[in-house]
Amino acid sequence: MVNGVAYKSDETGVFEIWVQPFPSGPRVRVTRNGGRNPRWSTDGRELFFDDDHQIFAMAVTSENPLTFSAARALPVTGFVQAGSLRRQWDIASDGRFLIIAR
Repeated sequence: MVNGVAYKSDETGVFEIWVQPFPSGPRVRVTRNGGRNPRWSTDGRELFFDDDHQIFAMAVTSENPLTFSAARALPVTGFVQAGSLRRQWDIASDGRFLIIAR
């Protein structure tokens, strides 16, 4: 289980997902082709994020150094991604996705 904060930043010119290990360690750029709204799985072994109305998952493959698998698209689409809604989707404690659909 990773102890870290996942967040998005546009410091590269496009929104990407980064992870800052806690309490210390070098931050890691997790995505290379865009990403928003990161969420950890309930067991902390996967990181989910969305981009262009699609949800992706990445497995934590190593904790020292912190590395992730390639992103894989999940069969979850159709969620709202606009306006003032800040949480268009989330993960329930049982691992199911909760989605605000159109």
